[in-house]
Amino acid sequence: MFKIDKKIYAWDTPGVIPPDGDELEKIIRGSNVDLLEDPVKPALILINRIIEFSKESLIHVYKVDFSNPYELLEKIAIKRGWFYKSTKEPNIDMAAKAIIRDYHEGKIAYYTLPPSLYRMIRAIVFDADKTLWDHHNISEFEEPLKLVDANTLEDSKGRVLHLFPDVRETLKELKNRGYILGLATWNFEDKANKVLATLDLLQYFDIVVARPYPYKFLMLSQIIIEINAKTNLKIKPNEILFLDDRRGHFGNIWLYLGDVKCLEMWKDITRYSEIFSIVSHVENE
Repeated sequence: MFKIDKKIYAWDTPGVIPPDGDELEKIIRGSNVDLLEDPVKPALILINRIIEFSKESLIHVYKVDFSNPYELLEKIAIKRGWFYKSTKEPNIDMAAKAIIRDYHEGKIAYYTLPPSLYRMIRAIVFDADKTLWDHHNISEFEEPLKLVDANTLEDSKGRVLHLFPDVRETLKELKNRGYILGLATWNFEDKANKVLATLDLLQYFDIVVARPYPYKFLMLSQIIIEINAKTNLKIKPNEILFLDDRRGHFGNIWLYLGDVKCLEMWKDITRYSEIFSIVSHVENE
């Protein structure tokens, strides 16, 4: 039993609730890891599943890079000094049990959204500062703006902005897949548009809403209104994925708009390519 606050307690009931889901879940949730006859097979499946959503979570836990699940097991065994006595080869059985045990104990931090949620996504809205690029406030940029390279911009006072890795490629691919893309940023509108234009990013966004205040729920409301005015899609809040580096904005979004899918950049997802694991292509009819 865990105390959450004065009036709320959480009960952990291992073994009482029967395991459900696919065969992998039944194996790794319904069995004592030390009693598994062949821990390698479910461990490899588990690693593949985690890699699909966040390879970095495994690298963070085990402090090794790897190109495939089997190599990860070998590297874990070598790093921890686990070898078969007869062959002196890395003991991947022990490594596999460690992976499954760490999964049980919550040491491998990753999650997936239910398919019914991300299949509904039709529009994706991004924050700008500290989400698309590394600068915290582009409203302070002064003209003229110049490109240092395709993903780096400098203003007249020497302030520099760098796009985060894979931003351009991700926006292009999402656009190609038919998603409506929006931008909701706490910045002056003219500054936001000039920075986007200089970086040649305006072409990817259907709607840009920049306001000199932090109320993202108002910006998302405006984006919904504009989308529905320009198209026949009639986008609903639960069909929008919103990405922002500040989780503090999400409360008012949920309060005033409802079930917008909100993810905190660099916490819920750690790289742009992970967006493709969260959303799936929806044909706009």
